[in-house]
Amino acid sequence: MSHSPASQTPAVDLQTTTPDELQTRLKRVRQRLKQARVKRPTADTIHDLRVSTRRATAAVQSLTEFLPNQPADTCLSTLKKVRHLAGDVRDLDILLTRFVSDNNDPELPITGKQLKDLRKFVERRRRKLARRLREYRLQPKQEKVQKTLPHKLRWRGEGEQPDSHALAQSAVGHCAQQSLQLLDPWPSDPPSLHELRLSLKRLRYSVEFFRDLIGTNEFDPVHRKLKRLQVELGAISDGRAMLDILERLQHHCPQKQVEVVAALQRHEQDKLAETCEKFLAKWTDKRSKELRTMLSTLAESESSNSSTVRNEAC
Repeated sequence: MSHSPASQTPAVDLQTTTPDELQTRLKRVRQRLKQARVKRPTADTIHDLRVSTRRATAAVQSLTEFLPNQPADTCLSTLKKVRHLAGDVRDLDILLTRFVSDNNDPELPITGKQLKDLRKFVERRRRKLARRLREYRLQPKQEKVQKTLPHKLRWRGEGEQPDSHALAQSAVGHCAQQSLQLLDPWPSDPPSLHELRLSLKRLRYSVEFFRDLIGTNEFDPVHRKLKRLQVELGAISDGRAMLDILERLQHHCPQKQVEVVAALQRHEQDKLAETCEKFLAKWTDKRSKELRTMLSTLAESESSNSSTVRNEAC
């Protein structure tokens, strides 16, 4: 970065502080999972569970050179499973929320009764998927790995162990490099803009982990810009997700509702194209350059500390 990390805060002892930070994130997943094991988990409960898995994943991936391969892989696999289970329910929460707003949409291509019937089916489908999440249990081995993994942290890479700032710059820089690759060529359609938002979200979670670990304000300007951009890309990402949700829903809904879902898909496709067009019209060359510069600066940090994390860290 343009300034020395040492000028912000002194390096911390990774061996003493990192286990606590990693343990906190893994424990939060178990707590959120327990909270979701009720008959009717709220939309906020499901959302918090999915976010907790993403933040825990970012922490484990940022510490690959400190963790034994097999337990780390087991932990990541478990987090992925929980994230997908929560994601299935969360997707239907998004759809149900959209139904409320669509109820007053004069351009909606289906009748009020069709929308009401489809909503009833989606609510039944949500209860089924919530029950699947409620019945999910960590196997004894999976739970043991989660609880003991933070205590197995030790430097396993080549050369001397990096200090906390070098590790942070390298891990964050690698995620930034992944995002930078999505800007060539500049994304100009909903799928590529959606991928960019997901990549920037992974970068943000990595930034948050090291901000909490080191107690530094070094990445605060980056964090603010990432949050702002994620909000701006949110409508496009939501529209893209809505299309995916409706496509999956078609495979499960009654035959008489297949055409209803197809009509909603066409409607959402038109809305998404319009939203994308508005975003690109506001997105100036100056802002494109600013984003490239920010990501390039972060990526340069990875090059100067390339031995600290493995390539799969993001």
